[in-house]
Amino acid sequence: MQFERILVEIFTEIIEGRGLKHDPTVNAAWKGHRKSPGRAWQAIRSAKTSQRLTISDAHSLANYLGVSMATICGMAEGREISDAAYRIVEPLPPKEQLAIPLASPEIQPPENGAAN
Repeated sequence: MQFERILVEIFTEIIEGRGLKHDPTVNAAWKGHRKSPGRAWQAIRSAKTSQRLTISDAHSLANYLGVSMATICGMAEGREISDAAYRIVEPLPPKEQLAIPLASPEIQPPENGAAN
């Protein structure tokens, strides 16, 4: 997933996690900074339009929410690394290939309990 989309997800989770409404939050965060903040945020969050989130917008929103950009970027980086690690894990082999024999014919226990 693209880093910018992860940032949008994180901001959305913070806003909703705090029980805030999106429009009043971005209107306050981007007051005088952006024309029609509510519509801009809706377009940024939309998968169809996926308007770009600028660094300036992200920084203003983080400041308003009382979270540093370093924290937001760290969360996004962690999620991106986690997603990448998940994608490179190879699928498990079929169940029959997982069965490990208890004893191999080549390996026989020592006779009379003596070690070789």
